[in-house]
Amino acid sequence: MAVAAVAAVAFSPSGRPASTFQALGTEFSAPCSRAVEWPTGSRGLSAGVPAVPTCRLAAILASAGIAAAALERRRQRLPARRVSRRVQGESGGGNELPSDETLRQSLNSRLPPELRFGREAAFNAEATLRRADERIAELGIDLEKADRELKELARILPQLPVDGPPIALCCLGGEAGFCRGSVEQQALAAALRARLLPRPEAILRWLDLEEVPKLATEDLSSQLGPECAALAIWASRQSPSEDRVAISGLAALLQKLPESVRRIVLISDSAGGALERFITAAVRERSPNASPLRSCILRADLCSDGESLSAVREIPAKVLAKLPATVRDAAWGLRSTLVGSSASTLVGGILQSLQFGGAGFLDGTSSPSTSATTPEAVAAVLEFALRRGVDVPEVTVTGGAEEADWDEVMLPLVGPELWRLPVEDANRARSWLRGWVEFNFCRGASQEAVAKKAGLRTPVEVRMTLHGACFKFMPSSSGRTPGAGFDGLSDGGLEILVDGEVDGSPGRIRVRRCAYGWRTQPRESSERAILSKLRRDWETSQSFQS
Repeated sequence: MAVAAVAAVAFSPSGRPASTFQALGTEFSAPCSRAVEWPTGSRGLSAGVPAVPTCRLAAILASAGIAAAALERRRQRLPARRVSRRVQGESGGGNELPSDETLRQSLNSRLPPELRFGREAAFNAEATLRRADERIAELGIDLEKADRELKELARILPQLPVDGPPIALCCLGGEAGFCRGSVEQQALAAALRARLLPRPEAILRWLDLEEVPKLATEDLSSQLGPECAALAIWASRQSPSEDRVAISGLAALLQKLPESVRRIVLISDSAGGALERFITAAVRERSPNASPLRSCILRADLCSDGESLSAVREIPAKVLAKLPATVRDAAWGLRSTLVGSSASTLVGGILQSLQFGGAGFLDGTSSPSTSATTPEAVAAVLEFALRRGVDVPEVTVTGGAEEADWDEVMLPLVGPELWRLPVEDANRARSWLRGWVEFNFCRGASQEAVAKKAGLRTPVEVRMTLHGACFKFMPSSSGRTPGAGFDGLSDGGLEILVDGEVDGSPGRIRVRRCAYGWRTQPRESSERAILSKLRRDWETSQSFQS
């Protein structure tokens, strides 16, 4: 008969245990036939007790409480190390394996010093990172979100929101008149809506120039929206009577224009017209007390014939503009004639004009030859000019390849750019640029002393940016916006950018104008000094590497 034995102890004549103690709860599955004789001299037992079966003896010992006393005496007689291991086995389910930390320390103690120090350093670094992650989690910091924000800041052009800011297209008859107008107008309206997907209705507003004189200022502001920053005006292929009506509506529009509107883009053909002359004169003669307003003329000969349109779509798209490259010594020959996206063939580009005594374009012509273009190309340039803004007075669009990267094509018009140079290693060039700026423009007793050392007529303030450095010319006391700090400087400056590799194209150094307020004349001599020194020092540093 199987019973749960409590203990089975055999004592020697001297009173000491002669066998190991069996733990509580051991179950015997076979009948017990062995008998135990009581040793003489055992405490609590008299001599001469007859032999009894083991299973019967275990039951008697359990009932008498002798097992607990024997266990206590056994623990007192065992060495301290064996007692601690037995206690660990009873409390941990019999697991007598050492901990990971004990194993690690034991292993490291047997390694050579050089390996032991390396392993300890790696372990300490891992522990530090683990504690940092735990602390970051406690503070609620989202590292993935921070990484996305950093990548967004590192973009060459910021991503535009899908639902704003709104832009307005002004024409005779409003949306109904434009969409039911000529074939060119209908095609341009469809292409512009396609560019503003997925929410063109949230971005594109329509304004009827014929109805503007009848609108109150509040009604006009409500119709345009509080955040509308740019207007496009259709002025292509209109009759003299239509031009007079449009001029009347445009004059009223300029008087009631909300302060949020800062840009006007006039869509015109190559011939120009009365409306183009009026808007140019109105912006030039605008009161200094009025809100700043910049204008740009977008010239395009829209192709409407089916066969001609198919042929034009095979021509690479080009955007031609007069860029104010003010530094002959620094920029001449370093800027390629066409700058834009390029794959197997050049898709788009910019033709730069150097304004030195009325000089024309780099190809030797006095003006760009006009050709037909597609509605898709005009819509792409118009969207960029309205939503991002361009800093040139006139842009001409030709050709119409659909695979053009328009952000890359229009990029030199922002600022505009004065100089561009490809580099092999963008990170190394950016580090060199920051050291160059620190050494040449951030060391000196005063800003005037630094400017004199660098050959500048005007002192500059410098700030490091994510892509490079930004120079701003120091104005008189009246040229700084009170309380605005560095951002309030509006007397012009230069921004030096180092772009990384994008879509397989190498990195590049770009220099563009920045911080020029409305009607502020460019400081060409200071720009020339900065660019000339940048080019000279860069070429010197590259000669040491070769």
